[in-house]
Amino acid sequence: LPSAVNTRRPSKRATPLLSVVSVPSAPRLPLIQEPNFKKVSNRAVLMDIENVRRFVEEKGIDSFEALETFAVQQEASKKEAEEICNRDGREIRRLKELSEAYAAYAPYIPIRNEYLQKKGIAQAVYHSQHKKELETAKELRIPVYELLREGEKFTPKKWEAQIKELTQEYEKQSRRYGRSTVNLAYVELLRHNRKIDEREQKNKDQSQSRQHEKMDRGQKQKKKHQEMEL
Repeated sequence: LPSAVNTRRPSKRATPLLSVVSVPSAPRLPLIQEPNFKKVSNRAVLMDIENVRRFVEEKGIDSFEALETFAVQQEASKKEAEEICNRDGREIRRLKELSEAYAAYAPYIPIRNEYLQKKGIAQAVYHSQHKKELETAKELRIPVYELLREGEKFTPKKWEAQIKELTQEYEKQSRRYGRSTVNLAYVELLRHNRKIDEREQKNKDQSQSRQHEKMDRGQKQKKKHQEMEL
């Protein structure tokens, strides 16, 4: 897959941002092992030159300093979204498990309550008549009270409403997390391309320097030969 990297070289030593979102060069995807970049499934779309350019323009990023500021903001947004998803995800699971546990336990509540209201012989007789149901009630009651929070009442309709509300927020934050991940993947791509660009520039400078040194040595040798001939 082609990477959005510029093959042109800027006149200054510093690498301008737009110089690494211009002309695609050799495939460099295998070299990018950054965490957010690897999470993007369709990396070909991410690395498309027009998409990279659109990302930079839409986010108003005109320098690598602005890119790093943007990255800090996106890291914070991603972290917050992840924390909310984890928190709401745990609560959704608890409420669903509580709703299911209560639904199983609810039919036995009247039997258990009637048993508790009776005293003495009447209670013993009732127990003998409903022994199986009372044992089942005792068994099913345990997970319900393990999931209930202190002071929380049996409110299945409220639980259902909370699950719906929390699910909507969870999905919203999941989308936010996904957007931040893609944004940070673009950041990682541009950082990677900048390193490649600067390394290639360094190699070019070193090659030119060696060439100049070779030319200087040749000129000195030529001058020395000319002096010896005089």
